[in-house]
Amino acid sequence: MISIFFADDSTLLSKDLPAAVEQLGIVEEFCAVSGAWLNQTKCQTLVLNGHLDPADTDGGGLLNIVPSGQPVKYLGLMFGHRLPSDYQLNLVNE
Repeated sequence: MISIFFADDSTLLSKDLPAAVEQLGIVEEFCAVSGAWLNQTKCQTLVLNGHLDPADTDGGGLLNIVPSGQPVKYLGLMFGHRLPSDYQLNLVNE
């Protein structure tokens, strides 16, 4: 399990859906004992494997899975499933 933290942003990197659900469980457990709070409405799950379709991924109601082609901004960069390879460059040129 890998985590990236910057200010009040947290990023969990998972190899597959079960690992993501397990990580979310750990975060919920931490919140329960620490008094912290996770705003799940702001949480987004990106499928970055180009061979998988996010529409075929069942988050079990726990994960807000971002559809293919929809970019998500993180620390000033746009990420997403099957975004065109020149997507970032086009944004800079605009």
